[in-house]
Amino acid sequence: MAVLAIKPKTTREEFKTLVARIVEDCKTLAQQYIETWQPVDPSWDTINGAAYLRLSTDQQVSVEKGSLEQQIYIAISEAISRSNAEKVNYKITRFYIEPGITGRHDKRPEFIKLQSNIQAGKYRFVIFKELARIARETDIWKRFFKLCIDKDCAICIRSFPFNPNDP
Repeated sequence: MAVLAIKPKTTREEFKTLVARIVEDCKTLAQQYIETWQPVDPSWDTINGAAYLRLSTDQQVSVEKGSLEQQIYIAISEAISRSNAEKVNYKITRFYIEPGITGRHDKRPEFIKLQSNIQAGKYRFVIFKELARIARETDIWKRFFKLCIDKDCAICIRSFPFNPNDP
């Protein structure tokens, strides 16, 4: 991946182009993982899930390109770690990438698609880098957690052994 730098006098249009290129690079990286995925152990069952990545502002995306990219690697690592711990292959089939949108509301296009697909029963798990990637408001968390509980979709947060479906 090419390293992108912001010029001192970047125009608004150049900035938008830069952010779009960073997001596209991350989508390409995520798609490469999906296309080359291999089970940790072919003898284990495989469950399908998703990963959700979000940064709050376009400025964070441009300055912290690595953070969005890092969230991809964290999701992959978490899937591998949980696969080994549970002896079930965790297969991420889609990465929902939401750049530059606050977590203070739930009117986020990728978050809405994720919830719709969970509602449809497409995923058994969803991976987040941290709790704040889901939302910054407790009402949104509560609704999302209830959806996941109702649809038997585990919420996986890095290094946080939490499954809302486990009593």
